[in-house]
Amino acid sequence: MFEPRKWGTGALVLLPLWLFANHAVTSDVEADLAARAKAALPADMLDKAQVSVAGRDVTITGTPFSAADRDAVEAAIVNVPGVRLLNSDMTDLAQAKPYHFEAAIMDQKITLSGDVPDAITRAKLLAEAKLANPGASIVDQMTYAGGAPAGFAAAGAFTIGELAKLKEGKADINDSALSLDGSAQKSEIAAQIKAATAATMPGGLILKAANIKDLEAPVQAAEAAAAKAAADEKAAADKAAEEKAAADKAAMEKAAADKAAEEKAVADKAAADKAAEEKAAMEKAAADKAAAEKALADKAAADQAAMEKAAADKAALEKAAMEKAAAAKAAAPAMPAAPAAVVDACNTQIGQMLQSDKIHFAVARADILPNSFDLLHKIGDELKRCADAKVTVTGFTDADGDPKLNQVLSESRANAVVTYLAKDGVDESHLQARGMGASDPVAPNDTRTNKAKNRRIEFSISN
Repeated sequence: MFEPRKWGTGALVLLPLWLFANHAVTSDVEADLAARAKAALPADMLDKAQVSVAGRDVTITGTPFSAADRDAVEAAIVNVPGVRLLNSDMTDLAQAKPYHFEAAIMDQKITLSGDVPDAITRAKLLAEAKLANPGASIVDQMTYAGGAPAGFAAAGAFTIGELAKLKEGKADINDSALSLDGSAQKSEIAAQIKAATAATMPGGLILKAANIKDLEAPVQAAEAAAAKAAADEKAAADKAAEEKAAADKAAMEKAAADKAAEEKAVADKAAADKAAEEKAAMEKAAADKAAAEKALADKAAADQAAMEKAAADKAALEKAAMEKAAAAKAAAPAMPAAPAAVVDACNTQIGQMLQSDKIHFAVARADILPNSFDLLHKIGDELKRCADAKVTVTGFTDADGDPKLNQVLSESRANAVVTYLAKDGVDESHLQARGMGASDPVAPNDTRTNKAKNRRIEFSISN
């Protein structure tokens, strides 16, 4: 029986000093653990990362760029020496739909804005902007968002590279659709950009619109005026010839149109008469079909009702028979089994139960999870069949963490199972709890799956 600790007068005087010293040591331990946890965070996997420590429990907040990044961050913190429990309070990356990215250049300044999926892609796009126009200043206004199309990094880098060739302009990517507007200093550059965007572009980009203004006028004003005058003179002569030909053609076309109109009127009347006859026939066929379908549906409904009644009658008879059999079984006296046979049967049955399922506990605690209550109830029913036998409940852990703490945890979990079985009706005097810590593993302590196999409860039943 546990005896409460009684404090003497001298101990009460020293208690405040002890509390102050304990707080100071705990604060130092927490600060050290927090520093090591922050240092263990993988680079470029978590936005706005925050780490806090309470005792040896670590809480981490922030936004991972993917599910794999979340797993890597959690694994890194869990593996920091001294961490007892990880509280993951990370939030999922917001999803953008459509996925929108913009790049603009003006006055030797390149501005990148819109959605970007992760820190690595962000750094790549900024590096591409600097490489494409070394003399320009780079402004980063991008924000993180999930849902980037496949090949987004390649598409963004290509777009920045083409935009940087312009004197000024703007590029928009909506999902995989590219719109590009701006002005080129030279005709050669404008032609290069138009050719690049007309060809197959990286990252699955599809050109939606491209408006590239050429600032280098290729034609001299005088040559353009002379060419226009010659073209006007030729156009006037051509127009006169075309007007005469058009008048002749119009007269011929009118005669043909009058004849065609007369023929069409006759054909339209014949088609209308035929369509009316076909419509009447189709409507009659549809009405006949609807009547036939209704008759079939009525018969199917009647058949279904009859089947459901027969099924209900059968179920009632089966239920009455089962209740009668259960009552007869309850009234029959229990036949005692031979102790050795019952013990062997209990060992075999419980072993089979634990092969198909296992008893689950809260992380680093001895609290039994509700999804194991049904399994424990079945084990309890089996143990009641061998009520005179001795039952040893043994707890095991994996090899992670302090061996002494693992030993205590294994004992606590075994005791929790004994307590549950006693409350479920198993004779507590025949139950014994034992903890073995990380000893006697059934699998190597190298993967998450193998460690889960080593965290287990075993039953040993004897006469």
